[in-house]
Amino acid sequence: MKITECFRRYLILPMLALLLCLLYGVNTNAATKTGKVYFTVEKFTIGQGYVVEPCEVTITEGEKVSSITARVLKAKGYEYILKNGMWYLEGIKKADSGNTKVPVCIQNEWGSSISAETDSDLCEFDYNSQSGWMYYCNNSSPMYLPDECEAHDGDVIRWRFTLFYGDLGSDRISLPNMDTLIKSMAVYNANKSICVEKGFQSAYKAAYDFAVNMDDHYIDENVSGHSQKEIQAKIQSLCSKLPTQTTIDRWNAEKAAAAKEAAAKAAAAKLAKKYTPVAPQWKSLKSKKTRTATLTWKKNSKATGYEIYMSTKKSSGYKKIATVKSWKKITYTKKKLTKKKTYYFKLRAYKKAGGKVYRSSFSKVKKVKVK
Repeated sequence: MKITECFRRYLILPMLALLLCLLYGVNTNAATKTGKVYFTVEKFTIGQGYVVEPCEVTITEGEKVSSITARVLKAKGYEYILKNGMWYLEGIKKADSGNTKVPVCIQNEWGSSISAETDSDLCEFDYNSQSGWMYYCNNSSPMYLPDECEAHDGDVIRWRFTLFYGDLGSDRISLPNMDTLIKSMAVYNANKSICVEKGFQSAYKAAYDFAVNMDDHYIDENVSGHSQKEIQAKIQSLCSKLPTQTTIDRWNAEKAAAAKEAAAKAAAAKLAKKYTPVAPQWKSLKSKKTRTATLTWKKNSKATGYEIYMSTKKSSGYKKIATVKSWKKITYTKKKLTKKKTYYFKLRAYKKAGGKVYRSSFSKVKKVKVK
């Protein structure tokens, strides 16, 4: 008995362990989180603006910067070059427009002499022996390669082409933190259709022009006259003129509601067109007996019934006096009218369908002088 019990325990324990592993695996997959980062590729130091304008990128929480970069460049149609098999970005193919204009703030510090380039790739050592690609995460440059750097929800990732050591921010050139502006611009680009529809193109252009021009945003009170406080106020102002995600969500909700309402109206109009009967046509209106009026009209098989209205005036004062509930019945006699008095009548057909009542327009008005 002891041997059997021991065997059972050794058999059950591994099975429990396997079950826990399977459950743990399922829970791990279910707990996988996604996030959103804001991404750019910039070549401001040679005056060529963006390779990739600020954009939103959906990521898996903890995804490496290298993976994100590869995905975005491929999606934007760019090939990249790595160095010596490492995730060291040596260059981006066809990223150089050839229209080089080094910012004045860089020329003042390092001079205006740069070497000529003959191809369209933008790579390390182009234009200068110190040039190359650097990446920044939340306004700081990590001291390790992109395939070792994890990204998290809300991060701002910037690839920036440097022409001289220090031209992307140092004691010689002081640059502001542009992350808030990059986020605002990325939100615009992620929702460009509705932002353009709402007329925010000029606000985005102002933000774009400021962001790409280093001479507009570098901080040097003695040379540029731009103080830290002034530049940050400018960034805040540009951000405030661009729509926030909350505003865009409201616009989209309003647009969806309007589209739903329009679709409902279109569907209702279609049903109305299908079920609304034509106006009844008179056959006769006579006073055959004293104080009565007898109405006769043409039969309409597409109607459910008919409504009869009467007035003592031709153009006003009509009240419904009867509802004929069968389309087959095409005559009605109104009794207890006043002798020698003229009465006016009009008709309309109605159709019941789908829990609604569809009514035709009114027939022509007919009059009768009662006997």
